[in-house]
Amino acid sequence: MRLVLVDDHQLVRAGLAGLFREHESIEVVGEASNCAEAIGTIRQTRPEVVLLDLRLADCDSIELLRQIRREFPTVRVVVLSDEIDDDQLVDVFVAGASGYIPKSTEFAALVKSLEGVAAGEVALSRALTTRLTMKLHQMRSAGGEPSAAPVDRSPDPLLERLSDRERVILSYLAKGAANKEIARSLHISEHTVRTHVTNLLSKLGFTNRVQAAAFAVQNDFATWDGPRRD
Repeated sequence: MRLVLVDDHQLVRAGLAGLFREHESIEVVGEASNCAEAIGTIRQTRPEVVLLDLRLADCDSIELLRQIRREFPTVRVVVLSDEIDDDQLVDVFVAGASGYIPKSTEFAALVKSLEGVAAGEVALSRALTTRLTMKLHQMRSAGGEPSAAPVDRSPDPLLERLSDRERVILSYLAKGAANKEIARSLHISEHTVRTHVTNLLSKLGFTNRVQAAAFAVQNDFATWDGPRRD
């Protein structure tokens, strides 16, 4: 995996780079301390994953995340930060992040999460997924919307793109369910679940399952359990 580190503390970058050198699966191909450097470094090195500090001193990390997703749609961004509140958690994922990892995480767990992201997974603990889903439900109930919503389109045409099975999968994503849980509930393989998730994200125009979950919650789709049978 080709990795770029974005953090405004040189000692943090140096420390992480040193630790990553012990892992053959991860190659640090670039470092940056601010938004301008980050974009330039990504252009030059074409990494697979960017590890981004959420609190850069001289620029907006969320806006940088959005810019990376716009300019480099195949690059996955993982946010590394101190503990964040639920509003920030929503902003991170709706902006297009593929993961959020607290800085208190053990290094071995960080490596495992990054490897999972490179393989197409989302790096977010089950507890944080539950927090995120609950926050989305609260925002929907209060009539609010996550900032930087992933799409600005009428929901009906988007939902009509999905098959009945994909709609069921979407409802599980809104509840924060993992692939294994969805597979067990629907009596299908995890591989089949991953295929359905990939397909529905493509049809909806999203980059990750959290954006799909936000969309489902906003449109009262979290409780959908199958087509009507009259």
